[in-house]
Amino acid sequence: MRLATYASEDDAGPLSKREGLQRLLRQASEGQFDGVLVTRLDRLGTPQEAATVFRQLQSHGIKLFDEFGEITEGMIVELDKL
Repeated sequence: MRLATYASEDDAGPLSKREGLQRLLRQASEGQFDGVLVTRLDRLGTPQEAATVFRQLQSHGIKLFDEFGEITEGMIVELDKL
């Protein structure tokens, strides 16, 4: 499995303005990796933003992981309720 790890200094603001995250999503759509490791799911933004990123990655067949393992749709559904 090819994993991608991104560090981003621009971790505030709307998803569309976060260059590091946009690069990650672009490279995901190009199939440059199979999974993304995040230190914490909340690093992707609000619960709703994290759910959006998860679904975008999932649409390209990319898995999302944190320190505890793979993040699943069930976890995202719970996040989306917050």
